[in-house]
Amino acid sequence: SDEKFAAEYGWAVIIVNEFNDGSCVGSLIAPEWVITAAHCTGMQRHILAGHSERTNTQRVEIDRAVRHPYFDPESLQYDVGLLHLTEALDIAPVRIASRSEARLLLIPDASAAIVGWGFPANNRPVSKRLVEGWARLERLQFQGSQYIYDDPGTGPCGYDSGGPMIMRTPDDRRLIVGVASATGGNICAQGGGVAVYTDLSKVQGFI
Repeated sequence: SDEKFAAEYGWAVIIVNEFNDGSCVGSLIAPEWVITAAHCTGMQRHILAGHSERTNTQRVEIDRAVRHPYFDPESLQYDVGLLHLTEALDIAPVRIASRSEARLLLIPDASAAIVGWGFPANNRPVSKRLVEGWARLERLQFQGSQYIYDDPGTGPCGYDSGGPMIMRTPDDRRLIVGVASATGGNICAQGGGVAVYTDLSKVQGFI
């Protein structure tokens, strides 16, 4: 519902690439700053914010994009970037887990929420409204700035790059622990699979 979106995911935004109509997902971490994957940054982009329905969102321009200085487009290590908006949004931002919080939350078989507006199935248009999924971090492993897991049940959809992984602390605070970096295709349509996320606790100096 729109009430649930406003309460839980109001900070989630669509990042639109005007060159090819491609899109990514980002998270508002301050009134003027969005965090996403580095490969989702660049010129000719804007964001859509403020509503779960794609058609009811507000367009906001981007005037600056910053990629992690160690981003490697081949290995996708340090696949994280920041987008600066031309106007501050009156939307409560989401908080990023600290290193100590991430150590407690990012453990094998933990469950986490993932959200996006990507392709819900193969050969379908992108979703008109935000979709929430629950991932289980099976066979979780860490590799440099990344964490990798294999959930046979679900995973990010196509065009969900840069999307957040959200986990709850024991005292019920919602924190983002990672941004979607790579998958073996549109795994939400294939019944799950391996997903690679940038571990935001490993890039806090950059943020």
